[in-house]
Amino acid sequence: MCRLIVAQMSNQRCEASNWLQWPLLGAVVTSLYAPQYEWTALYAMTALSVLAHVHYGTCVVRQMCVHFRRTCFTINKRAD
Repeated sequence: MCRLIVAQMSNQRCEASNWLQWPLLGAVVTSLYAPQYEWTALYAMTALSVLAHVHYGTCVVRQMCVHFRRTCFTINKRAD
């Protein structure tokens, strides 16, 4: 959904599928055929999707900062 919203806001086409579908399919197949690894597959998918979303969000913010000529993810010392 995040990719769709960003694509709509930038007047671009959104891709029909996401690369995270393939690891998810692997986790589902693992859960069905080797139920003892279901929790491992769940935790691995959770970690992978969280890392992918954080990476995507960081990249979008950096691209917007370049576009708007702003600095982000830095802390400047206040001059009091």
